[in-house]
Amino acid sequence: MFSRWYSLMLGFLLIVLGIAGLIAASRVTVGHAGLVTISIVWLLTALISFWFGFLVRSYASIRWWAGIVGAIYFVWGIVQLSMAPTTAGMVYTGPLVAIAGFTLLLGSIGLAAAFVPMILVQPAPMNAPA
Repeated sequence: MFSRWYSLMLGFLLIVLGIAGLIAASRVTVGHAGLVTISIVWLLTALISFWFGFLVRSYASIRWWAGIVGAIYFVWGIVQLSMAPTTAGMVYTGPLVAIAGFTLLLGSIGLAAAFVPMILVQPAPMNAPA
């Protein structure tokens, strides 16, 4: 159930980021191609996440999706953190580290969604003694 929630949350979040990235790409001249590319990747990932969250009924498949996407985002966040500039003169250090940390957080939640055991809560019978 947690993996289904993760797929839906990731889908909604990446739709917002993808649309915002495309809007931002239309207003900048430097880094336009990279921003368009990552926005399209986010939108495609969001559509696949929605498909898994809304239409796939197999919990095992949803857990596999959460694990794969979580691992990719986790590794991507580590790479971003390791490549972030650390000099005091860099103006964009704060936002770069924040984005890398956010990507790492999304990956961690996805890995947790994949590896947390699935527990289906069943209601107690009506005639059971208290």
